[in-house]
Amino acid sequence: MKFDSVEGLFANTDQLKGKIKEKVESSKEIGLIANELNIDTLVLSHILYWGSNDLSILKDVKESFSGNIIVASDSLVINQ
Repeated sequence: MKFDSVEGLFANTDQLKGKIKEKVESSKEIGLIANELNIDTLVLSHILYWGSNDLSILKDVKESFSGNIIVASDSLVINQ
């Protein structure tokens, strides 16, 4: 199964299976929810990677969210 773009992947998640489908759908959904709530900065924590990494998670979320995104790590301190 091959998709020409991330948009194409998101439009055809019905063709995906198992954990890959869950991961793609949840990454997109996080961005959509953040946009609906008018979030300026989205902090991602407690991530279940399912074979992906920080960069691929960021890329997925950025497809549906245009604000700032921080991938949290242990002992991360966020100053406002």
